[in-house]
Amino acid sequence: MSNKQFALAGLWMTAIVFAVTTLVTCQNELNNDGSMEVGFPFVFYRKSYGMNITTGETGMAVSFESRYLVKDIVIATFLSLGVLVLWNRFKKTT
Repeated sequence: MSNKQFALAGLWMTAIVFAVTTLVTCQNELNNDGSMEVGFPFVFYRKSYGMNITTGETGMAVSFESRYLVKDIVIATFLSLGVLVLWNRFKKTT
């Protein structure tokens, strides 16, 4: 596998690993007065609704942490590159 093919495969694999891990670990409990959390291993997006029992007012809180998003992408990159390196080594021995 040439360097160009390896880099292209690495980009695709990173996107796939990031999307799969994010979708599999997403927790959406907004229907139960809970929160929605997106991100693995770092939660980079949170959204929650709540109601004040005494006043009856409802509120919403949204939190987005770009540094956690970048960390999740970097981890997905290392995982995908590790898989590609192992795949190339296994492919060469057979």
